[in-house]
Formats: sequence, C-alpha cells, structure tokens
Amino acid sequence: MSLILPEIPNKPRKTGITMVLEKGMDPISFKNLVSYYHDRIDIVKFTSGIAIVDQGVKEKIEICKEFGVSCYFGGTLFEKFFSQNKLNEYLDFVRSFGVEIIEISNGTLDISLEQRVEILHRFKSEGFQVYVEVGSKDLEEILAPSTWINEMSRFLTEGADYLITEARESGRAGLFRTSGEIRDGLLKDILTHVDISKVIFEAPNSASQAFFINEIGPDVNLGNVSVDEVNMLRVQRQGLRFETFNIS
Repeated sequence: MSLILPEIPNKPRKTGITMVLEKGMDPISFKNLVSYYHDRIDIVKFTSGIAIVDQGVKEKIEICKEFGVSCYFGGTLFEKFFSQNKLNEYLDFVRSFGVEIIEISNGTLDISLEQRVEILHRFKSEGFQVYVEVGSKDLEEILAPSTWINEMSRFLTEGADYLITEARESGRAGLFRTSGEIRDGLLKDILTHVDISKVIFEAPNSASQAFFINEIGPDVNLGNVSVDEVNMLRVQRQGLRFETFNIS
C-alpha cells in the first residue's frame, strides 16, 4: 500500500496501548471479539466489581491469555476490599484468576498518598505489575494540578508500571470537567512534568480519543475504550478519520 500513515507499534507495545472495558459480555461473544481484534487490544479491564458477579470471568481471562491480551480488575473492586480491611483476601482473589496486574485507585474512597505508596510497594513485592489511578470519580471533587503532578511523579518514582488518569466511563470526571471538556491546563502540566509513555488516559468516547491523539500523537495510551470502538480507534490513530486527518 502506498499511503503514508502513522506507524503503530506492534505488540507487545509499551506505547500506543489500548485498554478496553469489559462489562459482562458472554464468553462466546468475548472470544469472538478478542480473537478478531487481539492485535489492537493490549489490555482488558473487567470494570467495577464485575469479577464478583460474572461467572464467566475465569474463562474470559483464559481467552485473553490465549490471544496475548493482558487483563486486570478495575480499581473499585480493590477499594471495596480495602474498605473492609481485606487486602490479603484481595491478593488471594486476584491470584485465583491468574491475573498479574493490580490497579490501585482512590476514586471512591479517600486513601492517603502515603497509604497508596505503601500498598504499591506491597503489591510490587508480591510480584504484580501495578497500575495506579489518579483523580476522583466524584464530580464535585476537583484536584489541583499540583496534586495530580505530585501524585503521578511520586507513584512513578516508587515503581508504578503505569498511571491511569481518571475519567469514568462517562468522560465527565477526573481529567474532564462535568461538561465533558478536558481540563486543558491540567493536561499541559501532565505533558510537561510526567513521562507520558507511562500514562494511560481514560478516553471513553470517540471525541476524547481524537482529542488525545491530536494533542499527544497516534501512539498515546488510551483506556476505558468501549469494545465497539476498537476498530474506529485504530482508524483514528492512523489519521483515517476527519477528526484526526492531519496527524502524522
């Protein structure tokens, strides 16, 4: 093909990561999805506490392993175990599924920075990859940019594998205003002070995905992508859609 398009790194990727939300799809449909799109799905996040109520999660995790797709449980489940002082049980729960990634978040609870750093060290010592989410799910809570930068820098220094910027599935929290607009000043501070290759930006809709691709580049790491947006996201990454037509 003679078209000149932005290059997307092949798997296993360190940048250009696409993390997809899984909300309880049946295993047959899930296998069809992963087998067809495994080259453009890097990570599946079993959102919220779906792993507790979905009897097909174990089977779907094995499907991910078969097709070279990483997976983990959303941070809200971690927070539920934490709220009941049951982190030992949470580690046992995660291990029972053969999952190698754990997310630490405080999007619902107020867990201090020092507590989260301590938990990060513990999870790393147990052999897990650790992703740390920054930002609150509370629409009324607006963290100052300095707080974001301090936390993100600290977590990377302490050994976090990736940082995740909160946006919720609605794209109206965390890095986003309740109107759905990006907090431009905060994003500029993140781009200036944080290693972007270690950040996964939650971008739950095509508009937010296009924004990050235009602002950062086609190899930006994006999360909370809907399963039905996987192919269109690749289209956007390669400048084949109006919204990202001029990227290179």
